[in-house]
Amino acid sequence: MGDEDRVGGLRQTKRLYMYRGQGRGTSMPAHPPPPDVQMRWLAPAEWEATPALLPRPEPVVSRRFADGGRCLVMQRRDNGELVYHLWLSTAPTWLDWIGGVVAPLDGHGLVFDVWAHPDWRRGRLHIPGAAAVTRILGELGLRGMVAGVEEHEIVPFARMYARAGLGFMVPYEVIVWHRDGQRSWHDRAQPETHLVEGCADIRRRYEEP
Repeated sequence: MGDEDRVGGLRQTKRLYMYRGQGRGTSMPAHPPPPDVQMRWLAPAEWEATPALLPRPEPVVSRRFADGGRCLVMQRRDNGELVYHLWLSTAPTWLDWIGGVVAPLDGHGLVFDVWAHPDWRRGRLHIPGAAAVTRILGELGLRGMVAGVEEHEIVPFARMYARAGLGFMVPYEVIVWHRDGQRSWHDRAQPETHLVEGCADIRRRYEEP
């Protein structure tokens, strides 16, 4: 996503597509993780006892918990290897990928720092993780969730949520990060029409009458 200009300075642009998702208002189907994986919301005290569990600097994790963030983890049952993690927060949060602070919409939780082990991708863990987030929103008194992805992930994610019965999503903002040498700044833009229409078409196809 970056290229060298004629004077040797790095020019780079990144676009983070923010989407919001809300449940269908009906009971959701169960989406447990594979039998050989244990899934749970990590308690701050458990992390403090074993900080090496999460691959993030201790000050970063400590701040996230202090801000009221919650961390969902999945581990292999046989050896305890971490194969998935996800963070949920209602506080403005620094996102490394876009190089800035992102605040969730009012009444929504921000889902961020989602990671799955390469051997466990292709939806095997993402769908159980998404289901766990959707279930906890009601417990926290939240209307929905927001998250940021790259452009090519918007429609596949919308299709995944709808197909799994977890609700519907729509892009609402694009955070654009620019870098020109040592200078960097952010702009905001509206998502392209074809993405909004693509998500609306998915909702029409999967929404219950």
